[in-house]
Amino acid sequence: MIRRLTQSTSPQQSIVAWTLISEFRKANIGVTEAGRRVIESAYASAPANTLQDSEDLLEYWKKDKQVGLPLGDSIWCIDRNWRCDEIRSMLLDYKTFKIWEAMYARSEIFKRLIDEDEEILKVEEWA
Repeated sequence: MIRRLTQSTSPQQSIVAWTLISEFRKANIGVTEAGRRVIESAYASAPANTLQDSEDLLEYWKKDKQVGLPLGDSIWCIDRNWRCDEIRSMLLDYKTFKIWEAMYARSEIFKRLIDEDEEILKVEEWA
């Protein structure tokens, strides 16, 4: 079954969700209709300044009831049977790396967030 990718999200519903989906689109990362609903649900009450800090984005993401326990359209691969967890882990890490690199290269918002977090990590590493 081919899933239709969502074309748009209304900024009236959630400016944060709308912006995130728009940034994914810039990086040529498709979002299914089910994925759009999860993003909209997670960030429905998030103020616009949530996009200023990756920790704020993560907090709203973790609060949503659909995240982590998705029904039907799973965004995680945990339910799959893998012969080797090491290979599974490498695959997930590789896909995550590719997504972050695409977001870094094509989204000013994510480039800023990633740069800021990397600076924090450098400071913590040398402290």
